[in-house]
Amino acid sequence: MNGAAFAGSLSDSFGRRRVIITTAALFVAGALLCAFAPGYIVLLAGRVVLGLAIGVASMLTPLYLCKMAPADKRGAVVSLNQMCITSGILISYFVDYARRGPYQASTTAEGPVSSPVSRRARMAARSSACLVPHSQSCSSALARLMPKGVRE
Repeated sequence: MNGAAFAGSLSDSFGRRRVIITTAALFVAGALLCAFAPGYIVLLAGRVVLGLAIGVASMLTPLYLCKMAPADKRGAVVSLNQMCITSGILISYFVDYARRGPYQASTTAEGPVSSPVSRRARMAARSSACLVPHSQSCSSALARLMPKGVRE
């Protein structure tokens, strides 16, 4: 969101094409930071760089495509771009599901980045479980959300 917030002023100052090319370099830099991160702080910095890059790219790319496409094809070009992005996300979910299984795919704590996500999922499950009297079904539902080997 922060990247998208200042993408408009950047494109006004430097031009859409130049900012999109710079954003591509940011994607490479962020990916390299994440890939070769020696610790959590560097990994987090890489994720921040990638987040800024995706914010800028998600705002400017459809605008650039719309300006470059012929008038009668603009809607189709921008829609195809969004469909490709959404299809890629869907395929990544299927790959993750095939690799790990249904419940384990989204709740397994395997590293410093997925651990906070797992904790939030467990907290959400606990908060909704507090709305009903504690029973065996609530306990078994919480047990399914807990990663293997994690005890409270």
